[in-house]
Amino acid sequence: MNNEEFEAGLRGRLYLLVGALMPLSFSLASVARPLLAVAVGVQAGILAIIPLVSNIAQIFFRPIFGYLSDKHGRKIFISIAVLIYATGYIIYSIAESPLHIIIASFVIGIGIGCLWPALMPLSAEIGSNARESLGSLLMLSFLGSLIGSVFSGFVAEVFGWRETYMLSALVALCAFLVAVMLKEPSMKREAPDIRSSLKLSYKIAARSVTRINSIGLKPILSTYLPVILLDLGLTQTIIGVFMAFDRLITSIMQKVSAKVSTKKLFRIPAINLLSLGALLLFITMASYHNLLLAISSYITYSVGAGLLPTSELAEATERAGRAKGSGAGGFGVALSFTRIIAGSIAIAGGSIEIASLSPVISALLASTLAFMFLSIIGVIKGS
Repeated sequence: MNNEEFEAGLRGRLYLLVGALMPLSFSLASVARPLLAVAVGVQAGILAIIPLVSNIAQIFFRPIFGYLSDKHGRKIFISIAVLIYATGYIIYSIAESPLHIIIASFVIGIGIGCLWPALMPLSAEIGSNARESLGSLLMLSFLGSLIGSVFSGFVAEVFGWRETYMLSALVALCAFLVAVMLKEPSMKREAPDIRSSLKLSYKIAARSVTRINSIGLKPILSTYLPVILLDLGLTQTIIGVFMAFDRLITSIMQKVSAKVSTKKLFRIPAINLLSLGALLLFITMASYHNLLLAISSYITYSVGAGLLPTSELAEATERAGRAKGSGAGGFGVALSFTRIIAGSIAIAGGSIEIASLSPVISALLASTLAFMFLSIIGVIKGS
């Protein structure tokens, strides 16, 4: 291989680095995000408004940027998205009121809605095997998120909350430098009109909501899991290690999914339902304070749910044909929608305290049962 071939091959894989750096920049502020929000006046009881605002932005902007990337190419929107992220981080770093926090979260939601509907289809177009390429991208994105989370507490404590966001902005700017060097395959763009593109995105989203909703519970679990595990007798250090292990499993499963998702026995709705069943078992065992079975069932859930992102994203982009950005946008809308629904149901369930269970167990039970109902619909439709 000569130098030109090596350089072309290297530039063709730079999208993987962007896919790792941006989740790292976001997760780096995992500890600083809620603490800074509370410090400027956001009530602790409504901290869920931060991801809620972000996901609302994503529901609207993912399909739009998916259409634009289909029409005008991926690289330009990847570059723009990284700068939008950085802008959101800077707003966070100078925030002085709850309104600033909401604006920053909305801006970052726009960045997310711009980045992934361009980056995901690009990975499918560059590689010779779309599923393998998507699996590699998602694996590295989850690894980036894992690394950022591991260092989030240390960075917040040593540098401060606002400085943490400036560091996130710096990582985003590094990703921008990588993005401008991206090599995009030359191809004729034949995007559908905006109305058809949006219709396609939301159609794919409606389909995916019943098939991969177990993934939508992940943000809720990251909030409630430490409380449950602490009640089961684990130390905070062990809980941190366990949650990092959970993210590692999710990362590894992306490559596994790319390999096995083409097999006839691989059924996304069925795996989603089984994953929710494992999560329901975890909730039950946790309520009975059975640590061993609770941990085992949660790991089973993590493995099952981890198989879903790459496989469903691959199907979404395949069903979209050349309008892969619209397909990826629809997949993202489904994720955002399930996260919003999961958070809303969890809040309601925690307020009701089902069957005299603790608020935390009630919250997870309500959202899990609701998503099992949706998943059963997906299994029936897929049969």
